[in-house]
Amino acid sequence: MGKLKKVETNTFPAEFNEPDFSKIENIEGAISLAETEVVKSWLDCDVFVNIPISKHHMTTLLTGNLKNIMGVSTRKANVHMHLGSGERNDPDFLAQCIVDQNLLKKTDLSIVDATEFITDNGPMGPGTMEKPMKIVAGTDIVAIDALCTTYLGYESEEILTTVKAHEIGIGNMNYSELDIVEITT
Repeated sequence: MGKLKKVETNTFPAEFNEPDFSKIENIEGAISLAETEVVKSWLDCDVFVNIPISKHHMTTLLTGNLKNIMGVSTRKANVHMHLGSGERNDPDFLAQCIVDQNLLKKTDLSIVDATEFITDNGPMGPGTMEKPMKIVAGTDIVAIDALCTTYLGYESEEILTTVKAHEIGIGNMNYSELDIVEITT
């Protein structure tokens, strides 16, 4: 059973070091991401719970489960995702890199904070704020991202990360096909 070590300080941007990061080459099934650098403890943990905030992002339109996985990368890996196609913030390339990195480790449980978030000019704003007051949880990160997309006023087909992740089998973007339970208090 893996154990996370206590982190005394959080250094940003994250830079590769042998004890904390793994360099991954030849990601099975990857289309655009030839290599990446990720936190070792993410790869080694027994159960991974992804806890993103649903919000707008200027390039990907949605920051959710799939995009949240960029947070386990070094700065070098993230810069490559944003610039690696030769075009800054190429939406197609960035989306495919995000999906490719999600091939490395399955999210076992997702808990999305969709209580209050920015719906335009994201991720940092200023922008329009909405308060759907929802928490979405489940095991299919693609379905959850597709559902959260509706809170931002988009259709799931407009979100390249969702479409690409669905196409390669990470999850089902057709969330209406799943057994969804809504609990209100």
